[in-house]
Amino acid sequence: MHSDSLTLWPQETEWLRTITHCATLRFYLPDRVKVTEPLYHSWLNDPTVRIFVASGQRGLFKGVLDLINAVYTVFQKHPIWMLIFGVGPQRKELKALIDRLGLTEIIKIQGHVVNPLKYFAYDRAFVLSLLFEGIPNVLMEPTRADCTHVTTACPTSPREIRESGRHGYRVLVQDPKALATGTKSALRNPVSVEVLEEAIKPFHDEAVVAEHSRLLGI
Repeated sequence: MHSDSLTLWPQETEWLRTITHCATLRFYLPDRVKVTEPLYHSWLNDPTVRIFVASGQRGLFKGVLDLINAVYTVFQKHPIWMLIFGVGPQRKELKALIDRLGLTEIIKIQGHVVNPLKYFAYDRAFVLSLLFEGIPNVLMEPTRADCTHVTTACPTSPREIRESGRHGYRVLVQDPKALATGTKSALRNPVSVEVLEEAIKPFHDEAVVAEHSRLLGI
């Protein structure tokens, strides 16, 4: 985010500093407790099928139409299922595309989910097809659940937790083929737990508070 901020205020190089916000999750339950909450879903009974999760408001800037087209491409060669969480104005449009591509048994729109972390525990990849975004909490949640993520390299994209090929996979914006390629890469080469834990460290409460204190001299 620091380099992105400098593009907006290039004259402020000397004093501009950026600090992340805390990645405290919903209802403040310990992360590992939320990951291990019981989950009952028929798809989880088939170990041969890879499950993908997408989460967030379903609006135009989320690029979910691109995501559905990418899933269609991946499904031609890989047995997968996708769960889409969240609410928004595009539900009818998304449902129509899913029906037209013949993916009604492959993609399910779940709506609002209180605890998505328990799904991430079974997730082979978390796919975020943003057109633009800051640092979304929804990207940090699967990271805390040791889930590899695939995200678009949109303007102001969260490079701090998504170094291409290390903390996750970056692909072109509004490019379903590139999104499908990144998803296949996540299937073949998931990011290790150790690297994912490294990626989320700067967003822990203790790290964020310490950085504020350092800059304020307290």
